[in-house]
Amino acid sequence: MRPLSNRTITIKKWNEYKFNLYVPERPDHNNKPSLSFYHLDTITGKLNRIRIYKGLSWTYTMKKLKENAKALVNEIVENLEAGHDPFSKGTIFPDKYLILTTKSSIQRCMEHWLAYRKETFESGALKKKGYLSSLNTCTFFKDWLEVKNLLAKPASSLTQFEIELFLQAYAKRRGWNKVSYNTYRGHLITLFNYLLALKAVSENPAILTRKQSLKNDSSRFRIYEEEELRQVVTALAADEKFYDLYVAAKLVYKFNIRPIELLRLQVKDIDWVKAVLVLPPEKTKNGNEARFALDDESVLFLRKLIKSDGANLYIFSKRGQKSSCQLCDGYFDQRWRAFRKQHELPAYLKFYALKHSSNYYDLQDGASFEEIRQRNRHSNLQVTTLYIKERLFKNSIQPTKSGRF
Repeated sequence: MRPLSNRTITIKKWNEYKFNLYVPERPDHNNKPSLSFYHLDTITGKLNRIRIYKGLSWTYTMKKLKENAKALVNEIVENLEAGHDPFSKGTIFPDKYLILTTKSSIQRCMEHWLAYRKETFESGALKKKGYLSSLNTCTFFKDWLEVKNLLAKPASSLTQFEIELFLQAYAKRRGWNKVSYNTYRGHLITLFNYLLALKAVSENPAILTRKQSLKNDSSRFRIYEEEELRQVVTALAADEKFYDLYVAAKLVYKFNIRPIELLRLQVKDIDWVKAVLVLPPEKTKNGNEARFALDDESVLFLRKLIKSDGANLYIFSKRGQKSSCQLCDGYFDQRWRAFRKQHELPAYLKFYALKHSSNYYDLQDGASFEEIRQRNRHSNLQVTTLYIKERLFKNSIQPTKSGRF
């Protein structure tokens, strides 16, 4: 790459094209680096100058600017060689028209995937949690790739070993358990499946990585000991600052209502006369209506929690204030961590595990698996058993009560 001046560098010459990287002496928000070249517009017949700023931040070093510019040029050339002309629509670079190729950088590929995921989310085909999970995965992966100077590397050249190194590094840095590790691995598999469908890669390296075994890992569903349950409920009842969490914990334990479903509860979902809480299909995990017969304690707790009779107000809100907006999905987990820290409770006591603990002790008290399945609204008994099987294995095996032999 031969410098034309102290500001312009020729990245590549191809046919009649000459791709130049322009780097200002004093780059800032108003004076940014860019890649430029001339292109004959097949629609207007005019020779237009194309400028591209994407991926060429003014904060980057010269070395990184050259790497990103080279990766972008390779991608453009491969598009043009394939007969794909994304530039005959004006002089401003129409990013969305540039197709992915085997030379597309992993950074460009992630941006392309996220744009697709965002559009899918906005159309209603993808839930907000799914989109945000994709965004978080790409943010973490991008940070790691940047440190390793791999952002400009074609996605097609990444291997399973690099992906495993990323997963291992961030599992250690962010304290992921095995479930979280597998979740992020799953998102990367989805990303590379997308690239595979677009022929930007020839194989999916993420699917070749090792999945963490959960066979002997019950940390996510650890059942509370009876003494731990008494300790937690006593602390919640005595701490008025966490009254909303107290009510939520009671509903999770008594009715097996999922935390995300609690966040969707509005005043209009409660029939005070009949003492019934109704979750409409759009608020449940499985898409079926759920009706809960409230006992006297639950009615009393909910009446104290709800500050207004506004039908569309959400029952759970920040600082107990009236709110017409639903809280974020992780609200109860955040509150639970704060409560647990303040009362010096063990980190293995999870909020959601109250639901599984309720199931376990109901079984101990004589309830059938079918009763537990119905209360949890599970599709089959296998799902119900999954959450409590590790604890059941620890129970002492009792002799049969049959005296026939």
